[in-house]
Amino acid sequence: MSFKPCFYFKGEFLPDGKTLRPCLNGEAYATHDEALKSARARFMVWTAPADCGVVESEEPVVCRWNAELCKADWLRDEAA
Repeated sequence: MSFKPCFYFKGEFLPDGKTLRPCLNGEAYATHDEALKSARARFMVWTAPADCGVVESEEPVVCRWNAELCKADWLRDEAA
């Protein structure tokens, strides 16, 4: 399991027409905390999202949050 930062935009709804649809990117973190820090960092500089959050995912972890630089560090496949 991993955790993905997500963003909500006004006018982007799930089929129920009431719930904002989470928009995801390629990041997937080992912890909820890392994903939320990533989402909040982006949310503070973007002007379009109405909110941000985190969703659970079955995707493999591909990032770790670098608190010192306030950015994602992408993990590299050591077999590559």
